[in-house]
Amino acid sequence: MRRGPIFSLVIIWLSIVCAAFLQVMPLPPFIDLYFRPHWMLLTCLYWCLAMPHRFNIGSAWVTGLMLDVLWGATLGLNALAIGLCCAFVVHQCQRIRSYSVWHQALIVTVIVAIYQFMTATLATWLNEALIDSQYYLSSLITLFAWPWVFFTLRKVRRRFFLS
Repeated sequence: MRRGPIFSLVIIWLSIVCAAFLQVMPLPPFIDLYFRPHWMLLTCLYWCLAMPHRFNIGSAWVTGLMLDVLWGATLGLNALAIGLCCAFVVHQCQRIRSYSVWHQALIVTVIVAIYQFMTATLATWLNEALIDSQYYLSSLITLFAWPWVFFTLRKVRRRFFLS
């Protein structure tokens, strides 16, 4: 049974809100800084791969603005970075979808590393922030977080018959 487009959007945005909670959930400082996956970016990348007609670059930009507000970052910093990453994924979604989950995890790890580089560069230019070299360790955690995110959101998509 197929559901309407409004129902699909509600489920997608509920998953984004859940990712936002995971993104700001308090963790010990060492784990928080170096080993926290970018849940919102991973969720955006999944929906851009699975349903690019429902979740596209504009939706990713709004998600990035939400992340800017949650983190108190310069407004538009994460929006720009997430939007550019999702633009690449939407452009290449047919090719990326054909790969295995672990191959996708490698691609997503590179995309998250590029996202981190963009946000670190912009934060350094705009706010004169100092970025530690270990800042990029969390992109490696993405390698192991992507299959979990992929299978969980795919189960949600199939359970609610989203299209």
